[in-house]
Amino acid sequence: MVTEDAYALPVHEAISKMEEKFEKELQEGKIRSYMILYHSQFDHNDNHNPATQEGEFKAISLSYHFKGADKAKTGLPYIFENETVTYKGFAEFSHEENNGIMNHQLIDGKEYFTNTEGIAAPETTNEAGIIVRKSNVHNLINTWSGIFGHENFQTKDYGQYLTSVLMQSTVADPLGESKGKTEFEDVRFKTVITDELSTIMPEVKTDYTFDFETRSVREWENALNLQAIVAGPARNTFGIWFFATDYAENRNIYLTQPHLNVNISGIVLILDAHEGTDLPDGTKMSEEFTTYMPSQTLPNYACFDFIAKVIDFKETELLEDGSIKGYIVKLKLITHEEAEDFFTIDAFVNKENMRFENLTKGMKVTGALQLQGKIAD
Repeated sequence: MVTEDAYALPVHEAISKMEEKFEKELQEGKIRSYMILYHSQFDHNDNHNPATQEGEFKAISLSYHFKGADKAKTGLPYIFENETVTYKGFAEFSHEENNGIMNHQLIDGKEYFTNTEGIAAPETTNEAGIIVRKSNVHNLINTWSGIFGHENFQTKDYGQYLTSVLMQSTVADPLGESKGKTEFEDVRFKTVITDELSTIMPEVKTDYTFDFETRSVREWENALNLQAIVAGPARNTFGIWFFATDYAENRNIYLTQPHLNVNISGIVLILDAHEGTDLPDGTKMSEEFTTYMPSQTLPNYACFDFIAKVIDFKETELLEDGSIKGYIVKLKLITHEEAEDFFTIDAFVNKENMRFENLTKGMKVTGALQLQGKIAD
């Protein structure tokens, strides 16, 4: 059992680890049999390869071994249509036997998995005292959804557009013709091209900086450790973590030099007007109260829920035709008596992701955002 949602074992590796463990226990007499169940490509044939992508999910395969018998596999084919699963039954069993299996009712509240083994994400502490954790499930889908708008991103093929822009960036461009597709007034689409990895990410431009101490880094293994979430205290006071847009080129600095000066900005995923001064639990707060807290919906993505004050804003457009419309909003996330911009960031919000019409200076807003940052020049 994987113990955190930032890390997942590949299916083949998980099956191999379970089989190795159970075979050892079978030989030692600790168990008399075992059975491993997984989604597979089986369809009344001998193909028990794990299903890992759309179109391959055809059955639940059972790999089993009873003491004194040979290892074997069987399968339970199914059809998934209209969000409904229909099981075809085991070919080796009669109609009555299959009905007996399928009609067996589980007992509510009973713990059927009484012996689980936790699998944590790899973690080390390096010579600089920085904790380096690994992730292999993260991606930039939510980030781009914040840029293009949630509905837009689901209904239009922006993935193909980004792929095209990324491919163009690998070709020599002496006249700078591709710049119009990646460089906008307030946001740039930054490309990272290496021999092993090519990717593109949005970067909100900002001059806002503060002192930061790196305490931990969560590297994305599925991005060849060239993307990461960096975490630690800012201004030696409040804790943050952010998606490092410059991690590919500055990985060594992040891992060896804890004390940095960083630019911090954000991409707002949802924005709504905040009415009143009460918190959701009913706690009474002052009119100047602002706050941010780790997102429960998107943990490990440097996402935060917030109540902020709008200090300023301006309209902005993205893409060559200006079809992506939004705002750069200056959000005060921490109210500090002596420092007006103690934690006041520039954030991009797509108009589509706003739940109200008109922004005004001084208004209170609430929502969710992803922090991003880079080492300041």
